[in-house]
Amino acid sequence: EVREECEKFGEVTNVILYDHSDDGVITVRFKDTAAATKCVEKNNGRFFGGRRIVSYLFDGKEKFKETKTAEQIQAEEEKRLAAFESWLEENH
Repeated sequence: EVREECEKFGEVTNVILYDHSDDGVITVRFKDTAAATKCVEKNNGRFFGGRRIVSYLFDGKEKFKETKTAEQIQAEEEKRLAAFESWLEENH
């Protein structure tokens, strides 16, 4: 939904959800600065999904807790299931 809303202002090249951050951070990268600036102007202070948006141009200095990709989650799940299967075979 965020990508779809932001694409109204210009070409979006990347969206990252930092759901391990306490504030629920999302970064959106645009192909050009003008689109990013317009997105910030239009979205800062408005509500989205019942939450107030704080929107600003990223200075590259802040660090956010990044979520895992779907591939990382899948790999961890497969590893966990394999370990559980081994445990079952050894103990039953």
